[in-house]
Amino acid sequence: MSFQVVPLLPDTEMDHYKGYAKLYSRLIDTTIDVDQTASEVKEARIEKNKEFKSRGISYPKNLFVVYSKTEAIGYGHFQPNLDKNLNEFESHAYAVIYTETQNIVLEQFIHKKLIEYAQELPGLEVIFYFVESDHDIDNYIARGGELVEKGYEYILNLQNINRSRVVQLANLDGLEVEILDTLENDTLEPFLQVYNKSKAEEPQGKSTREFHPVTLEDMVEAFSNINYRNIVALACFNGQPAGISHFGLIENRKFVYQRMTGVDPALWGKGIGTAIKAQCVLWIQEKYPDYLYVLTEVLDENLSMKKVNEKLGFQPDVMQVTIEFTLK
Repeated sequence: MSFQVVPLLPDTEMDHYKGYAKLYSRLIDTTIDVDQTASEVKEARIEKNKEFKSRGISYPKNLFVVYSKTEAIGYGHFQPNLDKNLNEFESHAYAVIYTETQNIVLEQFIHKKLIEYAQELPGLEVIFYFVESDHDIDNYIARGGELVEKGYEYILNLQNINRSRVVQLANLDGLEVEILDTLENDTLEPFLQVYNKSKAEEPQGKSTREFHPVTLEDMVEAFSNINYRNIVALACFNGQPAGISHFGLIENRKFVYQRMTGVDPALWGKGIGTAIKAQCVLWIQEKYPDYLYVLTEVLDENLSMKKVNEKLGFQPDVMQVTIEFTLK
């Protein structure tokens, strides 16, 4: 089988961006405006190219569409980030392969091309995938990947929760939780410090990628994302910043993605994480009664957060593992 590869660079023709947008729409199983999405992706790459050029680095070939004759049948993508201090890339980059049908030959071809392009980037040492099925895990390991993290997506059915139980868990003496749908930067900073301390202490599996502290800039970028509405819960315990939780509300699909929760490690074991998430669930039910479920992700090693989710009624759903490939 013969494949044609078209990297989506800033000067690539718009038709190829449209081919990618159509495939992406099928991946996320949501109807999107193909022309608008193609234009947005191209514009984003043009803007990103300005940053690369200002630092004397050529724009990387990290997103490409694969064609069979004239039909777009798959794409490969990895997300390289420039090191803030050096004119090279961070050591790890998240990668995605998508094909319209389970085509092992095409998947292997795209993976090989991703490795080839990734090896061109100075500083990049590892690409990693999030994989969900046993079939895909076996295939990625057979290609030389290493399983470094295992966990599950957890789902809470908002239409069928034990409300009295959640209300009970939401109440904790000494805890005050403020839920915001707009950013207040001066208020947010100490809570981000709490989250970063918490994340640094949590189990991380065997992944070799760096931990990056969440910054105000990261939160501003998240809140500017037009694809979902953001809320952040800020918790004080006995008057001091104690925890934070960040949710994204996906309006066109009526579900909530719980992006992060962190509690000061000095306060672990007091029920603060459970109470924060419980108050967020009750707030979402009140403000958005038509929303269907909350989705979150937890590593197997993170026993405390698994217990928090199970207390609130979350159920494990899709297994998710991380597979790393070291670039030779």
